[in-house]
Amino acid sequence: MSNRAAAQALAKRQAMDVDRVVARSGVVPSRIWQVAADAARARKVKGKIRPFDETIVAAAVQELTDVMSFTYLMRLRLGKRRRRQARGLTLASPVHTAAAQIAGQFEIDLGNISKRFEPIAGKAIKSSMKSIRDVMNDALEEATIGGLTSGDAVEEVLQALQDHGITARSNAYVETLVRTHSSIAYGAAHKVSYQNDVDLWGFEYVTVGDDRVREEHEILDGTKRKAGDPFWDRFWPPNGWNCRCQAIAIYDDEERQTPVPDDAEPDDGFDFDPAELVE
Repeated sequence: MSNRAAAQALAKRQAMDVDRVVARSGVVPSRIWQVAADAARARKVKGKIRPFDETIVAAAVQELTDVMSFTYLMRLRLGKRRRRQARGLTLASPVHTAAAQIAGQFEIDLGNISKRFEPIAGKAIKSSMKSIRDVMNDALEEATIGGLTSGDAVEEVLQALQDHGITARSNAYVETLVRTHSSIAYGAAHKVSYQNDVDLWGFEYVTVGDDRVREEHEILDGTKRKAGDPFWDRFWPPNGWNCRCQAIAIYDDEERQTPVPDDAEPDDGFDFDPAELVE
């Protein structure tokens, strides 16, 4: 296996760590987004869809915070030399239980970790809920202008939700939300785990190398910069929604930094260092 192939294989394995958390967590989607469909199925569709219940919003924020905390702690655990002590540790239900299990094992204050992630989880959930409500209201307004019956208006709203990736059986919108924020937490722990590594030279930005890699991220593939270089303050993965790129550690002190592409830019809203969330 070439060095390049090895780097991409490692990047894929790291991305799969996040995928496993998302696939097994089962949190956030059904209870939260089903409220949207229930609101649309009300016997009479009249006026605008009311704001989501704050209790439900708070539950969603807590669940996403727990997923981020678990992902962060899982990555820290992988970086510990005491791996044998952590063997057999699996994602429990609720996810908070698993996070507490790891935190207790390594004497980490879970409350402090959760407190760090809660603001970004809250911002994501509230922004997403607003987006969903806006989609429903726009569809309802169009139905009203078109003079549709109440039943037809409901169908229009439900179709708008489906077009937005929100259905009872397939919730791509929510999965994107959970996966991206799990990746942010994973990225934070990944960087933190190298902070005291005196043998580390730097990192290489690596994509997973498949046909789903977006062009803006592909141009960064193979970029090598020293640890502490300002590049990593802006481009530490993830660099966008559903980004699967990874930073791979380099220990060869004979490496040379490669130039940063002139047209490289993080996606909107991702111009930050995830590790700053927990510092």
